[in-house]
Amino acid sequence: MENYRIYLTEEEIPTHYYNLRADMKKKPAPLLNPGTMQPMTAEELAGVFCEELVAQELDNDTRYIEIPEEIREYYKIYRPSPVIRAYNLEKQLGTPAAIYFKFEGNNTSGSHKLNSAAAQAYYAKKQGLKGVTTETGAGQWGTAMSMACAHFGLECRVFMVKGSYEQKPFRREVMRTYGADVFASPSDTTQVGRTLLEQFPGTSGSLGCAISEAVPVCSRQCAQPGTAASERDRSGGIYGAQKDRGEAGHHNRMYRRRLKSGRTHRAVHGRKTQRRKRLQIHCR
Repeated sequence: MENYRIYLTEEEIPTHYYNLRADMKKKPAPLLNPGTMQPMTAEELAGVFCEELVAQELDNDTRYIEIPEEIREYYKIYRPSPVIRAYNLEKQLGTPAAIYFKFEGNNTSGSHKLNSAAAQAYYAKKQGLKGVTTETGAGQWGTAMSMACAHFGLECRVFMVKGSYEQKPFRREVMRTYGADVFASPSDTTQVGRTLLEQFPGTSGSLGCAISEAVPVCSRQCAQPGTAASERDRSGGIYGAQKDRGEAGHHNRMYRRRLKSGRTHRAVHGRKTQRRKRLQIHCR
């Protein structure tokens, strides 16, 4: 009888990140400043990344980067995840190759994205920053970032593509359960969002739009003393405390009040079986 799954123990969780670029003969093209079209410097990247992430982003030589103990401890909540042998696929292909895949959906975010979100939140907290601004499409990244921020004690602001915001209310509310402020993008809280809403009032948004809202918010906050930045896909960032504005801000404030009173428990956590099944379907 063949074993399909391979599990590591918690003690075998890797202690270092592997930097692929250290072993690449042809290095990836550098990030370009959209204004000058020249490679971005560490100082320029500091507008959307925190310091440690800037250093890692520009590092082409260090093969192994140590994973801080606090991040490894957090990983133990949902890792190790199994490596699975795809025996049936091998048979269908008629290949002598051994094919493996890794399942990373056994956490609340539903994907591997929590792995990097945890690191980004940790480095931001270590730098003394207050929060993270980011974008999300279907909601997995936003969920991952809200979970990581909640764990490390950071605020989280998420611009979610409007189509997903409306079609996936459970995913949206999971983010809010972890304390994130979630805005349908385009929103009325940024100039980019207001311009798009005026020109295309019926738009369902896009990931590019959400990113375009997140970056200016981050940059504006990072201009204040004592703040800096960091985020995924070079799109979000760390920010200082900011008041909720507009309709989405009203919903976020109301949700926090409901959360404190306990009235969201049944709807979000699915105390009843039917609610639980719907939650699981929408969160996958």
